[in-house]
Amino acid sequence: MPRGVPLLAVGVLVLAGCGSSGELAPQQYPGAAEQLLTRSDVERQAAGTPQADLVAWWRGSQFSERGAFLRGFTAPVVLRLTAEGDLDRTLEYFSGSIRVTRPEVVDVQVAGRAATVFTMLHMHQPIGAKRFVTATRPQAFAMVRERGRWRLADDYFFKMVVAPVSKQPASS
Repeated sequence: MPRGVPLLAVGVLVLAGCGSSGELAPQQYPGAAEQLLTRSDVERQAAGTPQADLVAWWRGSQFSERGAFLRGFTAPVVLRLTAEGDLDRTLEYFSGSIRVTRPEVVDVQVAGRAATVFTMLHMHQPIGAKRFVTATRPQAFAMVRERGRWRLADDYFFKMVVAPVSKQPASS
């Protein structure tokens, strides 16, 4: 018997044992850590309030919906964001980053056409495919009433999240 045959036989047996029985469903990142907002999450907020418009913007952003993302900002911010270029790439990064984060509105202060929505951001960090740990941090969002909707007054949070990708050159 040639020397490589026993080794080949062992290799075939090992590979045969590596097959799937079909019991384990394929897992995809972020799996259990994902915190996508639902339509009912948005509808639970009182219509016409700063928190309702913030939660709607968050959901649209999680799904990388460019129109919903841009509608969440005031006109001057939208002009700046679209003029800076590469919005699609940074929006995709932002969307992926906040898919594991759920905002919890803890307070809202309204003064005329200005509002501040105070949130606790619950961020699920994946550990494997089925487990996660949660980190929480506060985040305030400044909003203004513009054309009948509450809109983010600045892009501070967006810029903070996309800073790592914004400093990298775009790939071709």
